[in-house]
Amino acid sequence: MNPRNFTLLLAFAASLILIGFVLSKRKATGPDAANDTEHSVAAEPTAAVGTVLLVALDGFRGDYLNPEDTPNLWNLLPQAAWSQQLTPPFPSLTFPSHVTLATGRSVSGHGIPSNQFYDAETGVELRFPGDSSLLKAEPIWTAATRQGRRALAYDWPLSHNQSGPFAAAYFEDRFDGTLSDADRVGRVLDLWAADPERAPGDPPLRLVTSYAKETDSVGHREGPDAPETREAARRVDALLGEVIKRAISIFEATAEPGEQLHFVFAADHGMTDVTHLVNIGLVLGEPLGERILSSTSGNLANLHLAEADTAETDAEALWQQTEEAFAQVEGARVFRSETLPPQWSYPVEGRTGDRVVVLPKGYTFDRSASVPVQPLSDSRGPRGMHGYPPDETPEMGGLLFLLRHPTPFERTGDLGPVRSSQVHATISGFLGIAPSEGAEPRTVWEGFADETSPPNHRAWRSAHCFEFPLARRELSD
Repeated sequence: MNPRNFTLLLAFAASLILIGFVLSKRKATGPDAANDTEHSVAAEPTAAVGTVLLVALDGFRGDYLNPEDTPNLWNLLPQAAWSQQLTPPFPSLTFPSHVTLATGRSVSGHGIPSNQFYDAETGVELRFPGDSSLLKAEPIWTAATRQGRRALAYDWPLSHNQSGPFAAAYFEDRFDGTLSDADRVGRVLDLWAADPERAPGDPPLRLVTSYAKETDSVGHREGPDAPETREAARRVDALLGEVIKRAISIFEATAEPGEQLHFVFAADHGMTDVTHLVNIGLVLGEPLGERILSSTSGNLANLHLAEADTAETDAEALWQQTEEAFAQVEGARVFRSETLPPQWSYPVEGRTGDRVVVLPKGYTFDRSASVPVQPLSDSRGPRGMHGYPPDETPEMGGLLFLLRHPTPFERTGDLGPVRSSQVHATISGFLGIAPSEGAEPRTVWEGFADETSPPNHRAWRSAHCFEFPLARRELSD
């Protein structure tokens, strides 16, 4: 063979090898990479950028998904992917849990340790804060905007008062707690449909968030298994049925061929029965209670010294008295930052207490108690509560429900236990963007198996979570 022709042949062969290598790398790392990786959301190919409607279902425990209480969702199971054990972070409280869903980070990573907490930097106790500047991690609406996906971030804790170059296209100044779920979600859908700030040439909104709180409100008041709570779940299910219909109509008005609409319905936590109320003021007593500042939410208390310049020896004496005071509360645990279980990933500098008190399952802080520890039967306190360590309390698991239109997921069925921190990466995949730096990189299709869950979780799941004919099948294409 002519040497020149041989050289050209070698060059041609090398080019083919290079092209094959590039294509294989693209397949391994691009949007369809998970075709080679079991249980990955990337196995769900999208021909164009996807749109996501994310609705938080506050206090919607996983076992509320059943044919009697949630017929709309139940009938959609054959084309859905779901989990009845979406495991929140510690503490399983509304604000930390919502922020974990949005950021893919634990409390130590995102910086919101409770529904109310003392912030040493400002010297102020923050109660149900909304200001996005408090976040120490990037939420999904910021990540989306930064990567060219317009976002409507309404009714989500810590999404308010956004600023900077990557603020969402729409956000609120504050949360309006007076709205019903139907009014709140309806307002969000109206804004999505109108999109009044969309300029010529702008893409449509790609990420829309909203919130439904009725199951949480009724669950606190009546208890998680009360008929009233199950009725609240039925109303939320009926609302979601209407939301799905209207969202499809809004999406189809602007969708291009091949685009997909993803529904993500995610609970922030579950709920368990209250058995005892704990009045922290009466537990500490006087004068100790005057020298210790306490911020409580559910079963959690962050304690700080009232006087920051207290001498070290005096401080140790006060903390010793505090531990002795909580000895009267059966099962209560008092932690220093360094003794908190590492799997909770809880400490936040300047925001978690010098001591952290965690009450056992069924106990909750409530200043209406007339004695330090009062059985619920002797009071009118809340009958349902959350906040308990999810690794110890399977009732803290909530519902995750995923649906895609017009092309259903190729991988459907029961995802098994998954973590709230995996939702961020899952939504990122739907949007065709990279997850935020530091976020959990796994999607919910890459969940942890039942066998890795604590035995009490497996037993509770077996007893409480319904099995659909698809639920026990292996997820497959």
